[in-house]
Amino acid sequence: MDDRGADHGQLHVQPFLDLANPDAPKLGGTVTLPGVAWTQDAHVTGPMLAMTHFESLQGKDGAWFGSYWLDRIDISQPNAPKALAKINIPGWLVGLSPDGKSAVTLDWQVKAGTKPEDSKVENTLHLVGLTDGKAVVHKSVTLANQAGATLRHGDAVYVATWPYWWQWPAAATGGDVATELLVFDAKNPTTFGQGAVLQTGSG
Repeated sequence: MDDRGADHGQLHVQPFLDLANPDAPKLGGTVTLPGVAWTQDAHVTGPMLAMTHFESLQGKDGAWFGSYWLDRIDISQPNAPKALAKINIPGWLVGLSPDGKSAVTLDWQVKAGTKPEDSKVENTLHLVGLTDGKAVVHKSVTLANQAGATLRHGDAVYVATWPYWWQWPAAATGGDVATELLVFDAKNPTTFGQGAVLQTGSG
């Protein structure tokens, strides 16, 4: 990706580098994403390159609001990639389904406490359908622990988690914090949920 246009409210994406001849690599076509300064969580699923960008907006009362957007680029023609319409999604992209008709996202929301120091954060996985340029939430799963690295491979979704800082039994003693790898089945929206948990040690 080339962010030379970021200062002007656009991002240039060059998805392909042809390495058929390693001694003479060739660059593919370039596509521009208007209004995008940066992206994250880039994934390739079939002929689609998908990623997330964030937009902020200040309301009339001076408060700032933010939203996440899914960007998709059709890369079936390496020399002529095509950007599809952006879609507002709940959180950042974990991965598209193999057919590109749904996606899993990871969101976080602050749960305000009676005092600022009592405020907590919740991570939630969403399985959303992508139709007519909109994301429709089919099912959401709130995680008991804080989410770290995520990966979608086919219909399997992997999420590394560890306890939130206020839950650390080792916080006062300086001990290690146990981590887990959660596995979710995203094939069927109606049954989206955790299928397995692997203990991955501490750290």
